Amino acid sequence: MVVPLQPASPSTSDTSNISIELESTIIRNTHIPWTIEGQVEHKIGWVDLINEEMIRLLQAKNTNGRKRHNDDHHKHLPKTLPKLIFLTHSIGAHLIQRLLIIRHDLLAQTQTIIHLMPFIRFDPPQSHGNKIFRLARSPHLAIPLVQMLSRIASKLSLDLLDRLLERFLAIDGAGDRELVIELYRQPAFVRNMLELGLREIRELPKIHDHASLRLLGNHCDTAMLFCGGPDKWAPAFHLDELLESQRKGVIPSNIDIEYKEKLLHDFIVHQEMIPSVIAFVVGAVMKEPSKRKYDNDLISKL
Repeated sequence: MVVPLQPASPSTSDTSNISIELESTIIRNTHIPWTIEGQVEHKIGWVDLINEEMIRLLQAKNTNGRKRHNDDHHKHLPKTLPKLIFLTHSIGAHLIQRLLIIRHDLLAQTQTIIHLMPFIRFDPPQSHGNKIFRLARSPHLAIPLVQMLSRIASKLSLDLLDRLLERFLAIDGAGDRELVIELYRQPAFVRNMLELGLREIRELPKIHDHASLRLLGNHCDTAMLFCGGPDKWAPAFHLDELLESQRKGVIPSNIDIEYKEKLLHDFIVHQEMIPSVIAFVVGAVMKEPSKRKYDNDLISKL
């Protein structure tokens, strides 16, 4: 969200410079975008744009396409929007679940939710969680401190930073270290990442939201993939508790949960791990949808 400052009244001769002046006086309002609610609203807006485009295309096809003799193609034009498949990773799982709870119409349109390493609650073992919790509870201290370190890093040589990452953070790949250095030398990026990330940690529940899982399960199937690690964002004991809740009938049976020991939370940067994740996603997409309480129509494959 941007809020331009009010420009002085221009003369007709210098209107060409107005846009340049406005760009140089933009104030960014991060109060809404850098919140969980803002991220959910952003994703809702994106899905709505996709649906609007689909409606426009369907309307254009119905009005402009004239049926020719012996042409049965138009008999099969969809009368409703196609079903949605949401693919999430980590905190994206929480955002999409909240999106679907807020927008019942999008939930009714959803066929499958696929969560990769779902960060839908935060209660890691104390050895992992104490330091993170302390940071999350004091954003007014943590963010300026880390941002100051980022400014210092931006003035150090790349070779020195590369050696420090390799020695103290054990980041072996030169390409991985290069990406970390590039991002950490940007104080604005560091501020934004911490502002949203620490808020996520403070606001995520410590227990599974069974009510939301039941509501989602009434409309669509869910597939969850957990990994080895150890993964402090989606630890294996979260999976165990979900399976136990499923056995007790607390959450729906159409939540399929798998565990792959040889995967890491950041699997996407490990080329050898990607094929097994792709296989999991394809399997979830191609699986025949289960019978659900609110099904009134046939579900098309995407």
